[in-house]
Amino acid sequence: MELNDFVRNRESALINELAAIQAGIDDKTGKGSFAEDFADANLIRPFLPPQFDCVKGVVVTTESPCRQSKCIDRIIYDRSVAPPLIYTPHHSVVPIECVCGVVEITLHLDASKLECDIRHMAEVKSMRKRRYYERVRGLATVARHAYLCK
Repeated sequence: MELNDFVRNRESALINELAAIQAGIDDKTGKGSFAEDFADANLIRPFLPPQFDCVKGVVVTTESPCRQSKCIDRIIYDRSVAPPLIYTPHHSVVPIECVCGVVEITLHLDASKLECDIRHMAEVKSMRKRRYYERVRGLATVARHAYLCK
């Protein structure tokens, strides 16, 4: 079997498994929770490096510790940097310093849902100050912190 065939078959199997279980669930919240857990177990966790983990919850920053992001379906974070400040299987609070990415899981995507999801992710991105080094002009071996956004 070629790789393309394998990927197509695996995709079909995942879609069919998700649809089969959701067919028995009438509650929208139940369907959404199951879809999030299904995506987490089948599409996110198997591909994370060992020091990474993911949780459902909110992101906070040390600059405004009382300001929490909207709830994010899955927050991918680096355990070697910091653990969640509050950890529960259903809702955690993660410091921005260890966040590597955020994932919104949607069963039925339309323009308004996409806009809402992008706003949630942009809010998390705005909490982070990106730092990088830049060369000091005229000095080949000296670099300093430069700030891309504040």
